[in-house]
Amino acid sequence: MQTLALLAHESPEAARTLTTMLRGARRHHAYLLVGGDAESGATWLAAVARELVCTTPERNDGACTCPACRKLDGGNHPDVHR
Repeated sequence: MQTLALLAHESPEAARTLTTMLRGARRHHAYLLVGGDAESGATWLAAVARELVCTTPERNDGACTCPACRKLDGGNHPDVHR
């Protein structure tokens, strides 16, 4: 599973901005991500979803096994719809 840190090579500024926003004290009710092709967009959306739901973001390297990440990987997290 991709994470924002792993996607930083594609767009370092976008990854840094999203990571800063998502790990901040105040999260917004919506984020609009625009650009790229459908496959790349889906990869970025999956990374943002992981960043939002992971209960151990300091361990969020794509191999996290917290309950939220396990649900996300299994496709059955109640807050993430694909």
